[in-house]
Parts: sequence; structure tokens; C-alpha cells
Amino acid sequence: MVEPRAFWLDEDFDRERGADGRGRYENEVLRRTDEFADTWGDIAPVAFAATAWRIATELSPGYVRWHRRIVSASCAASRGTAA
Repeated sequence: MVEPRAFWLDEDFDRERGADGRGRYENEVLRRTDEFADTWGDIAPVAFAATAWRIATELSPGYVRWHRRIVSASCAASRGTAA
């Protein structure tokens, strides 16, 4: 019996539908590199991960897929306040 997963990467579909020897997600990241600009100097990779997640889930169908019982999912860096 296959163990159910909440989230997974659809790498086969992505590679099969890609162009120039790259997958759809790789091409999309290369096209939208400017969206990562504010994440490069951050010591914690949270903002980078949130940007990567957003791009992966905006593809149609998404590079990141989720179980049909999951209605939505998002990833965002928390913005703490100074005390």
C-alpha cells in the first residue's frame, strides 16, 4: 500500500513539459530571478524558501502538488517586531 503524502514534487511532469533541456520550474525560476533579489544577503533562508514555494505553486499545474483534501497552502517569512 502506498503511503499517502500531503505534498510532493511533480518532477516527471515538470521535466517532460520543460524546454531547452530544463524543467518548467527551472525555467520559471530563471525567468523570475529578480524576485529572489532581497533574499540573497539574508543569513536565514526563509525568504528564499518562501519565494521558491510561491513560484513552484503558481505554475499550472504546480511543481509542488498537494493531496486533494488540502484546500490551500502558503509559505511566508514571519515578520517579527522589535521589543
